[in-house]
Amino acid sequence: MILRAAEGTRSTSFGIDEIREWRPGDLEALEATGLLRPAEHATSVTCDGCGDGCLADVEFVGGGDEGPLRAYVVCQERDDIGRVAVPLERLKRWGVDLSALAEAVADGVGAVGEVEEVVAGRLWWLGRATFRAGRADTFLARGTGRPDADEAIAASPRLQQCSRAVILALSDIPPDWLPRRVCLSLPRLVSLEDGCLSIDRDEIEGQVARRLGRSAFTGTRFPTPPGTTWERVSIRIMADGDAAQVTAGNVTEPVTPAQMGMAYASNPARFTTDWRVLVMLAERGRVGPEDAEARVIAPKQVERLRAKLRTFFGIEGDPFKPYRSAKGYEPRSALTRIRA
Repeated sequence: MILRAAEGTRSTSFGIDEIREWRPGDLEALEATGLLRPAEHATSVTCDGCGDGCLADVEFVGGGDEGPLRAYVVCQERDDIGRVAVPLERLKRWGVDLSALAEAVADGVGAVGEVEEVVAGRLWWLGRATFRAGRADTFLARGTGRPDADEAIAASPRLQQCSRAVILALSDIPPDWLPRRVCLSLPRLVSLEDGCLSIDRDEIEGQVARRLGRSAFTGTRFPTPPGTTWERVSIRIMADGDAAQVTAGNVTEPVTPAQMGMAYASNPARFTTDWRVLVMLAERGRVGPEDAEARVIAPKQVERLRAKLRTFFGIEGDPFKPYRSAKGYEPRSALTRIRA
């Protein structure tokens, strides 16, 4: 919702009715980080009078010497309803601070440099970020789907001067738009965690690696004996969670997340989401839709972990059982964690 409001052409704000599904404390946390700021109060709301959900202008009575200020709308569909009271709380609105959003995205992708608004309200240079495929200039773009996207964004001299650029868009990206650039839709990469934006850096790494022509896998290959199946693989995560004992067929070796391609090349001690998902599955054995942890394991994260395991072990086929029959994510291999 935050990104949708930031992208909006008609309205870049939203009200209390639109954030009812948020977790307690999210609104306050986002205000504290500066991503949200109070906006002008709503002048129209959905009327609750007859149930048709019509949009009606808000009128006020009271205030000052006339008593407390009250708001209402008038039902236009039925004569027997008349005024419908509107709680003042419903009129509050919040807007997205685009500068603060650009700073948050820059921090999320690890960009280095002072964020700069290079095209007013449309394009921000976030700095240079180091990916496994190398360094690249990173940008935040607004309005990539609008008719003037080429003129307002693609024609930016700052963007054109970059030999390698990664563009994070606040909305979907038209097919074949800037084919020589890495263009990613930010809403597909962002989640709200503890009132802060969390960006899927692993997915960005993989996309950048594929587009810039380098393999996303940076680990080593396990000496898996020919003909080994997933059922003959065993992964035992160590108690401290930073290594594993791996068996494939009759070969057993200790491995690290970095060797499995599940750590950042710039900092092997920092593990990727792939490793965290692997550890979670080792601890639980299976994660299904009834588990709270299931929301952490998105299908794209399982797909990425699936690819990493195939590459590391050199085994074809799916390392996970069919989702429907297993009623969740369940590995075919013996996946456990050693308790201290």
